[in-house]
Amino acid sequence: MVLVNRMWNLKRQIALKTMALAIFWIIPNIGFANGDLDLNSDKNLFFIKLTPQAVKGKASSESDNATVADLAAAAKKFFLDQSPDFDIRTNEELVLHKKTTDSLGRNHLRFHRFYRGIRIQGVELIAHFNSDNQLISVNGYTEKLPEEARLAIDSLLDQQDKLVSAEDALNKIAENLMVQVDQVSVLNKTTYIDIQEPYIYWHFDIDNKLTRYSYIVSIDLPVRIISKSVNQKH
Repeated sequence: MVLVNRMWNLKRQIALKTMALAIFWIIPNIGFANGDLDLNSDKNLFFIKLTPQAVKGKASSESDNATVADLAAAAKKFFLDQSPDFDIRTNEELVLHKKTTDSLGRNHLRFHRFYRGIRIQGVELIAHFNSDNQLISVNGYTEKLPEEARLAIDSLLDQQDKLVSAEDALNKIAENLMVQVDQVSVLNKTTYIDIQEPYIYWHFDIDNKLTRYSYIVSIDLPVRIISKSVNQKH
């Protein structure tokens, strides 16, 4: 029952964040004016329309030739310049995971946030550029990584011999399924940090014959399966 409740809570959190982000896409004029951003609470959805004074210049001196790297650098510079608000601190970085261009030639870049090389689950910063490659707005969902979580994660990562490997985690999953490891196919394998309960997890999506499983396995010892969901294939 505990595992079921935890998985349900995780899915609900992701669903709420996704729905809220969708609202900001559908109604783009709702949000904060530049300079009114308040990220002092633990959880924040935000939308900022930027004035020309807020972002000087363009992503490239020759806007027609701006590359994805140019755009990403401009977006990262804005977020890092505002780091006291976004709480981007030492050992954190923004990693571009998706770039799209709409029918009007506007580019939209999405960034995940990482702490010491591990993705922070559920956090996404989005930068929007006009057709001249000028940064005009940003939005997304950001959440501060509490100091106690940083300390706990640092302590764990500083003791690499105590970390659970992907192989260990997969063996535990196979044991739970009562099959051999070579009888399952790994569809997805990644580690992430959960801010709600500041831990590091292995997240596996497993395909086993007619059934797909999603597992969250703690990365510290002993190896524990925190939650599991099952999706029957049709």
